[in-house]
Amino acid sequence: MGIRVLALLTARNEAPYVRRCLDHLIAQGCEVAFVDHGSTDGTRELAAERLGHGVARIDDQPWTGSFELVEQLRQKERIVREEPADWYLHVDADEIKEAPRPWSTLREAFEDVGCAGFNAIDFDEFVFVPTVEEPDFTDGDYVADMRSYYHYEPDSPDRWRVNAWKGEPGRIVDLTASGGHQVAFDGMRIYPRPFILRHYPVLSAAHADAKYGNRIFAAEELAKSWHSDRARYRNGRAWLPPRARLGRLVDGEPPDPSRPWALHPFLDPHAGPRLRPTRSAVAPIADMAARARLDDFHRRHAAHIDAIAPIGLTAPDGAEPRPRPLWSVVLPVRNPTPGHLEAALASVLDQDPGPARMEIIVLDDASDRIDAAEIVQQHGRGRVRFVRNPQPLGLPGNWNRGIELSAGSLVHLLHQDDRVLAGFYDRLGRPLDDDDDLVGAYCRTSGIDVEGAVRWTQVADRTTPGIVDELLRHELDDHRMLCPALVVRRSSYEALGGYRTDMGYCTDWDFTKRLAALGPVWFDPLPLAQWRTHDGQASTGFARNGLDLAERERSIRDSLALLPPGSSTTDEPAMRNAILFTLDTLRRHVEAHDNEAALAQARQLVETLAPRLGALRPHTAPTVTAARSELATAQRRVEQLEAQVHGWVRAVRIARTPAQKPAQKPARPGAFDTALHHTQTTERERSTS
Repeated sequence: MGIRVLALLTARNEAPYVRRCLDHLIAQGCEVAFVDHGSTDGTRELAAERLGHGVARIDDQPWTGSFELVEQLRQKERIVREEPADWYLHVDADEIKEAPRPWSTLREAFEDVGCAGFNAIDFDEFVFVPTVEEPDFTDGDYVADMRSYYHYEPDSPDRWRVNAWKGEPGRIVDLTASGGHQVAFDGMRIYPRPFILRHYPVLSAAHADAKYGNRIFAAEELAKSWHSDRARYRNGRAWLPPRARLGRLVDGEPPDPSRPWALHPFLDPHAGPRLRPTRSAVAPIADMAARARLDDFHRRHAAHIDAIAPIGLTAPDGAEPRPRPLWSVVLPVRNPTPGHLEAALASVLDQDPGPARMEIIVLDDASDRIDAAEIVQQHGRGRVRFVRNPQPLGLPGNWNRGIELSAGSLVHLLHQDDRVLAGFYDRLGRPLDDDDDLVGAYCRTSGIDVEGAVRWTQVADRTTPGIVDELLRHELDDHRMLCPALVVRRSSYEALGGYRTDMGYCTDWDFTKRLAALGPVWFDPLPLAQWRTHDGQASTGFARNGLDLAERERSIRDSLALLPPGSSTTDEPAMRNAILFTLDTLRRHVEAHDNEAALAQARQLVETLAPRLGALRPHTAPTVTAARSELATAQRRVEQLEAQVHGWVRAVRIARTPAQKPAQKPARPGAFDTALHHTQTTERERSTS
């Protein structure tokens, strides 16, 4: 039999809607308690036809000459007290309320939500309206035929639509305080995923005149600023927007909430998509001092930071613009390992919400050994756009080109050999969609080997989802926001510019420090991203020639300028972690008998430490043995350093150990010093693919 869902429906002269609304609710497994507000157009009779066949009761609210919403809501509150049900649904006649996928009916969804421990449901409102091109839907099935819509999200506190709640004996609910927009009761636990409200307020300009042109509203409700836009409406003033300004519903896909409107166009000709108040190139950062530091940083490095142009709102030559998706997932590639790229694509496509919500781009940086286009054609499921650069742009140049190509509000750069796990886009997209102040979001990362086995997992920056305090200081000391785990609002790229082209190994770390200086970043403690380590990745070349530590030192030095006055501006914690990481790299090269790479790392270590330790002579050792001898000299001096480099001594001893046979498995992070496990692990997790 299942649970009982009781829909509370009030209507006055809503004959164009009532038949369709009632049939939908009944098909969704709901019973209907119908309240007629003095209709004269046959509305009550349509409900009476279904009495006992989905309509459980019909109540009457006398017409007093004015539209009285408060009394309608009080009538619904009385019905709740009189009619026991497992769930209640507040609905208007011109609304169609639906459960998101995978549920097929509201009753099925409500039962699952209740079993999950939640007792209230919010709805995202999508308003479907006639357009200049399609002006009249008074005949036929308006739900099936009307396809143009906008996401309605007013600036006022009633942006929520908590319209469904679980029944509980003795529970007192309040619908009147919010004008029916939000039910209120003690102990409310709202399900985190909104359901769908499809609103059809008018079917034509003439219908707008008939519905709102002569309506009289209760004076006490107007005094509360209720109905203000509708009360101002006058006959003949309905404005129908052009179809190009609206979203277009695609069969089988949910409507897109990424471009909200705060006003209804048929009531206000100035309505249109509003720019959310993000910290972007045109919306100043609340912390103007931080903005000044970022501007100064940009001026000093402007020659190497590409500007990212904002997305235009109109199409050229009057063409209808493509609706902007919420997500842009960009995979920059060059000569990818086929199996790794296939896995990266599959990890995205398995979470694909459809083209209205996500675009997926593979950007090939002029591969000369692998046919990336063929891989995309075979494994892209018809959803992936392939773009090839005519000439290689290099690592940061290709990333910047990918951002320029993106049209989504949120951008995720996923390297050709990395992957994300189920839930990544939902868990990181939701807080960014809900909080316009967030400039980005990230989660924990796990490291995988060439076969995909997990070898390490990041330490969580906090135990629950939320904003990380003092993230800039943490990011400067240890690279926390790793590339496969990071989602950046496109407007943040527009404000900051792209990835520095004068860096290769640390270009991502440089950007994440600028992002942390820009505004708050959301963190999810689930390890939903995986970074693959193998010999073919771009960062391997830096490690083999010893340039990785030099670039780390430059990145740390540059980024100190982003810290606010009064904070610790020392680079010692960051340099300690950089040195420990380099020592671990040196040890692995020695164990693998890669003498050339080990020598390059040893030389760079001594050159970096020399000015910090005193007058060490220039390094000229031609062999690994000589390098170890010089490192032994450095060891005697390093004991004079402060506590932040105390792990050096044991690390050098490991580096001096005679070479063993190559390790069969990658060394576990943190092999040097248990006390420094956190800093070593996080440095090793840096994403430089």
